[in-house]
Amino acid sequence: MITVFNNTKEYKILKKETISLIKNVLKSEKIKKANINVIFENDEFMLYLNKNYLKHNWLTDVISFEFGEENKIDGEIYIGLQQAERQSVDLKVAFDEEVSRLVIHGVLHLIGYDDIKASDKKIMRFKENLYLKKFNKINARKNS
Repeated sequence: MITVFNNTKEYKILKKETISLIKNVLKSEKIKKANINVIFENDEFMLYLNKNYLKHNWLTDVISFEFGEENKIDGEIYIGLQQAERQSVDLKVAFDEEVSRLVIHGVLHLIGYDDIKASDKKIMRFKENLYLKKFNKINARKNS
């Protein structure tokens, strides 16, 4: 089961597209069952999570928490939309593409991929780019 929550007022995220993207990534990774919550948040909450759960005193764009047992995907992905917006400007990509990349990145973490070592980071980036090209992006935008 995949559930999407948008706890921001200033951004619009289409939940069905987000769920579809996640299901396509899971299917490509040969994952048949998963329980994933995706929560879109603001900078303040993302900083709170990073400080209190990961002991990092800086803002981040995506945090994944894995609650499942071995061979079972059960977790939460928190995505900072304000940070995603800034990154999309810095990277010169569309906001919806950056949000999609972060969703894919979070799902890959729940599956078991890591990005601490350079070699692991290279694999994650390859998979992010592969799935961004392969599947439709999430329709994400800032409310006027």
